[in-house]
Amino acid sequence: MLKWIILAIVVLIVIAVAGVVFWVQTEAPFHREHISQGSGKRALILYHPSRDAHFSDDLTMALARGFAEADFPVDRWTMTSRTPSKPKGYAIVAVVSNTFFSAPDWPTLRYLKRARLEDQNVIAIMAGGGKTERAEQKLGFALERTGAHVLDLRPLWTTRPNEPGSEGPANRQVAMKIARSMAREAGQLVRERNATAADQAPATRENPVQPAPAPTNDLPQGAEARETAP
Repeated sequence: MLKWIILAIVVLIVIAVAGVVFWVQTEAPFHREHISQGSGKRALILYHPSRDAHFSDDLTMALARGFAEADFPVDRWTMTSRTPSKPKGYAIVAVVSNTFFSAPDWPTLRYLKRARLEDQNVIAIMAGGGKTERAEQKLGFALERTGAHVLDLRPLWTTRPNEPGSEGPANRQVAMKIARSMAREAGQLVRERNATAADQAPATRENPVQPAPAPTNDLPQGAEARETAP
């Protein structure tokens, strides 16, 4: 009898764990929002909401502050089956994914499988408790298949120290600081590259190269004639 009771308890635990895993990885509704306003090309943050500790959600807001410090207006979208596969009008995109069983969450992988991010500047965060190495590698491969130009990909953790000595509640704040700095530095890099490319761009009808001014003679009128007259 005891054997069957133990077996039943084990089965219930397995079912409960499977239910939690399915719940946290279930696709969220597609939601898009403007985090900060402005003109020109924007920064986009793609993420799957964290339904337990809200770690990925907080990371997206830290990224948004960093992009804003680099003078980018910021949008935020959830990654779903309805999320556009080729976002348009964005100078840089950030992807935030959660680690489950040594892999990025299902909505992230499903979205990146169909995404078309050819030559798009991208940064990415692999969020997790502490053991994210395999998930980080899989996220890198998934981004590579989209054609994205990955500027930075790094893990950020809830329990494993993000910096030496950062433990407990302070560790979460360190993660936010790193995410903010990551977005600011990547945004500044993209702005500098775009400015350099604009300076080196060939002339167009809208922006023609102006002809050089004709050479002028600085001598007073009649001076040349006086100098050359016999």
